[in-house]
Formats: sequence, structure tokens, C-alpha cells
Amino acid sequence: MSDAGDKQAFKAALKEIIDAFDRSQSPSAVDGYAGVSNSDPLEHTTRVNLLDELIKALGWRLSSGKEIVEEARLQSETTLFIDYLGVDPEKKTPLLIIEAKAWNKPFIRPRDGRVKGETGELLQKAIAHIRLEEDPTRSPLILEWHEWLVQVRDYVKGLREKHNHSVQRLVITSGQWMIIFSKPVQTFCTDEPLDNDQWMILRKESFVEESDDIYDLIARKNLVKSPPRLIRETQLLAFFRKDDLAGVFHSLLVKHEKTGHSHVRVVPQIQIYPSVTLLRRDGHTISIHDG
Repeated sequence: MSDAGDKQAFKAALKEIIDAFDRSQSPSAVDGYAGVSNSDPLEHTTRVNLLDELIKALGWRLSSGKEIVEEARLQSETTLFIDYLGVDPEKKTPLLIIEAKAWNKPFIRPRDGRVKGETGELLQKAIAHIRLEEDPTRSPLILEWHEWLVQVRDYVKGLREKHNHSVQRLVITSGQWMIIFSKPVQTFCTDEPLDNDQWMILRKESFVEESDDIYDLIARKNLVKSPPRLIRETQLLAFFRKDDLAGVFHSLLVKHEKTGHSHVRVVPQIQIYPSVTLLRRDGHTISIHDG
């Protein structure tokens, strides 16, 4: 599918996800048990019924644990747990952090009425305040938001300093709002100037309208650059151009299998297939196998 087709499919999927979530939370929705009262959905409910579906619509494989790791443990000064960590399945390098907040958590809010500015300007001031390690109680934003920004700063900083990984995107969302940081390392780990180009601030009402930009920023196909290790001949042009080729090698694909019924002896098998391995100039190797 073309990039335009992918974006259109994501827009349609996103609209259906939001509509389905809204229906599940409406007063007319079927109660989960007798005596339940209407209230804001829990963080777990939002994650399962909204964020999980959003992540899958963006092309990430959630169930395997190989592309999206839930509650990823990060050893830093203390042990941190990242709600969702998107990784390159081949290199195992972190690419995307998604931090989920409860549905009713507040949108970006100034600490008091004396702090003026548009939403993006307030966020910029709050991050500058964190960079200077100033008093949390004097943050331009409410204390809760200050703590969230410190939390995600520690995620990005920990991955970079402890593990030498520079995460490419960072998302904070409650489901009702979403902030996408497009350059989290630059934003949180350097002294480079801050500006509104480093983040995208969204309300739920504009998710579908802004779906193309959301897709551009955090879709799997736009972050995972590693090619698969094994392709068919017909897929070659999707991963190679003429100038990309650095070497060609004869190779063997070796597959270990166990066959047999559980009530009888299992017979191990080693199957060997001829293949061709191509070396790209960026160091990636891809093997071609056609059965």
C-alpha cells in the first residue's frame, strides 16, 4: 500500500477506535456488573480499549512483546517502568516511549493565573525550568505536570546515558489529550534551544483531523528502519536499490524442527535450504529464499 493509502487506512481505523471507545463509555453502554456507577474510565481501561488499539493501528505488533514491550524496566538511579516501549525488532534498540495517564488527568495547566502563555509556550517554559533543576513548586505548570515531565525526562536520559540509546519519539497521553515529542533527546538531554517544532500538542477532538501527522511521527514503518533478515525474491526492490549493494554471498538457511505426535517419539529434523545473502552499504544483511 502507498504512503497515502496507509495514512487513509490509519485515519479510518483511528476514527473507529475512538467511536468504539466513546460508545463503551456512554451512559447507555451495558454495565459490567450490577450496581456499577458511571465514572471516568480507569487507566487500565483506557490502555486496553484505546491506546492498545491505537498502537496496533500504527502498525506495531503489540502481542509478541518483540516490538512493543509493556512495563519495560529501566535501571537508572532507581528502577523505572515505561508503560510502552517500541523497539526495533532486529536491533532491539528503543525507538518510541508511550507514557499513559489516567483518562481524567488534566491537560497542560498553568500553576496559577499569574503564569500566562499559550499551551506550547507553557510547555516550553516548564521544560526550561526542569533543565535548570529549579524548585518544582515554582514550575510554570501544576506540580503533577512538572512530575510527569521529570519522569519522561528520566526515561529518555536513562536510555541514553545508561544504555547508549537515543529514543526517537516520546508520547504522553491520557486518551483525552496527547503530546508527541519529535526530538526527545534534544528536548530533554541537551542545552539546545527549545521551540514548538519539537512537540505536537493534541486534544482528542482533533486526533482524526491530525491523523496524518500522528502517523508520520509514530507509525512503525516510519521508525523501524531495519530490514527483515529473510525475504523472497519478489520483495528485493523494497529493501535494495542498485547503489545499496556492497556484497553478494552464497549462504544456507538452516532450520531446526521437531516432528511427531506427542504420544510417540519426537523426531528432530535439520532442514537446509540454499539462499543468497546480500550486504547493504549500511551494514545490514538480507537473505533471499524462495522455498
